[in-house]
Amino acid sequence: MQKFILVKIKKYYLFAVILCFQINTSAQNFEKIQNSDTLYIYFKKDNGNQIKGLNNIINKDNYDYYFYFSVESTTAKQYYMLVNHYLISPEVRWEKKSFLKKKKDIIVDYGFLKKLGYGQSELLLLKKKKLYIIDHDNFCHSRIKIAEVKIPDRSNFAPIE
Repeated sequence: MQKFILVKIKKYYLFAVILCFQINTSAQNFEKIQNSDTLYIYFKKDNGNQIKGLNNIINKDNYDYYFYFSVESTTAKQYYMLVNHYLISPEVRWEKKSFLKKKKDIIVDYGFLKKLGYGQSELLLLKKKKLYIIDHDNFCHSRIKIAEVKIPDRSNFAPIE
């Protein structure tokens, strides 16, 4: 009977250790993200929260990327954050998919920005010297396209009434 209890305790202990290890390895280090000069934003288009819009009919590679946030207040408002890639931010490069693993500490996605909230996300992005979009639509076999983006003036961080 005691042997059975001991085996059961070992299983629970092993399970708890594995669970804690997985939680620590998957969490991003916020300080590292905050202190880096460069930030990569993983963008995967969806209908409600992340929208990609063409901003130049002539050049099909120029896009506006919108990130929507709901802000809880006395009147429910929804804010959007705009970053765009166009001719004044021309840096585009192709990297191997291993780049995602190499730079995973400074790659954020919409879930991360939403968890921070609109105000903190705005401050985080405005402090960066370089911002890049990793657009899920631009994955091509073993390579990914990374495009530098800029945040236009602060008036584009506006509420939607």
